[in-house]
Amino acid sequence: MPPENITLVRKRWKNLAKIFSAPVTENPLDAVADLLEERGLPFEELFEIGTDAEIEWIDYQALIGHDIPDTEFH
Repeated sequence: MPPENITLVRKRWKNLAKIFSAPVTENPLDAVADLLEERGLPFEELFEIGTDAEIEWIDYQALIGHDIPDTEFH
């Protein structure tokens, strides 16, 4: 959906909700889907800890698949 359509609906939501019935204005999956289960908990990246964008990949330190020693699992 184009962003301008979403902006328009949000701007006119009060009027639209009066016109359309509940099945149109409600999420039909709310009764059967658990958003927490489906999407997980949102999180906030803290300044003190850093962000995912700042994670550096260092290939010689990476443990990839079969490179992980068996002793780490016992």
